[in-house]
This record gives sequence, structure tokens and C-alpha cells, in this order.
Amino acid sequence: MFLSFPSYIGGVDDIKNHPWFTGQDFNDLLQKKLKAPWLPKIGSVTDTSNFDPYGVDDHIDDGYVDHGTWDKDF
Repeated sequence: MFLSFPSYIGGVDDIKNHPWFTGQDFNDLLQKKLKAPWLPKIGSVTDTSNFDPYGVDDHIDDGYVDHGTWDKDF
């Protein structure tokens, strides 16, 4: 369906005309007239309950020593 070459013959029209996008109104999409299929419930602007929790890596690797001079002019 799609190659990563920008000059591909069909360009973006090949993507827009793919059967998976049948019925999609791209003008409404561009004008942001489409409604989201699902809106998550949030309690506040800082509510992260819809994201998976993950641990924070506070470990600092003290074993690394940079012997290069790449930063001498900073």
C-alpha cells in the first residue's frame, strides 16, 4: 500500500483511497469536525489514571567516565 519514498506515484491519494478509509471524510478530519470515538473520563488536568503505571529509574550510573574532549568548547 505505501512506500516510504516521498515521490511515490500515487502519493497520499493512494492512502486516502485505500478500502480501510472507505467513508472517511478527510475534509471533516482536517477541519476537526469529527468526534472522538472514545473520550476517557478524567478527574482533573493532572489525572493520569488512564495511563499504565511504571517505575521511575532513579539509579545514576557512577561507573561511567567520559575521557573524550567533545565538550571542551562548551
